[in-house]
Amino acid sequence: VSDNNYFQTISFVDTLNGIASTLSGSSPKIFRTFDGGENWQHITTLGGYDLKDMCFIDSVTVYACGNGVLKSTDGGYNWININYTGLSGIHFLNSLTGFAVGGYNVIKTSDGGQNWTLINSGLTNDVSLRQVQFIDEYNGIAAGKSVIHTSDGGQSWEIYDLFHDYLESASMVNDSVWYTVG
Repeated sequence: VSDNNYFQTISFVDTLNGIASTLSGSSPKIFRTFDGGENWQHITTLGGYDLKDMCFIDSVTVYACGNGVLKSTDGGYNWININYTGLSGIHFLNSLTGFAVGGYNVIKTSDGGQNWTLINSGLTNDVSLRQVQFIDEYNGIAAGKSVIHTSDGGQSWEIYDLFHDYLESASMVNDSVWYTVG
């Protein structure tokens, strides 16, 4: 990339194919790699969007979120806004089922992002969520000011207030092994 830009989000669909965004003023630049990150190609610039997270589903489908949820069906070259704002983390299990977080909201889609359902039962604004990951439709975590965990698809959440600062990212290996960084 360059000294004027740094990757703010990154997602790989396999060991070779990845997508990343940089923050350059209010217009994030989207980059692709086809060689595992050795080389990056600038493919488009998204004016007016503040991207917080991206999720590559397959070789052509990418979701991104920030001050809107965006979807690309051509590997990130072109994007459509699917109108949900205020999100900071997004994760899709497949082309239809996805989850997103922002503040104390956790939302789920079962139709590729066209419709979203709020699934944050029992959560308060104190959790201030930034990142989400599910390993299947039932088991997931989200992190921010707290770490939250569900094993029933978001019908209920366990809240772990382990830290005094924000966690930036979370990864779930299985139902009992999680990693967070902040």
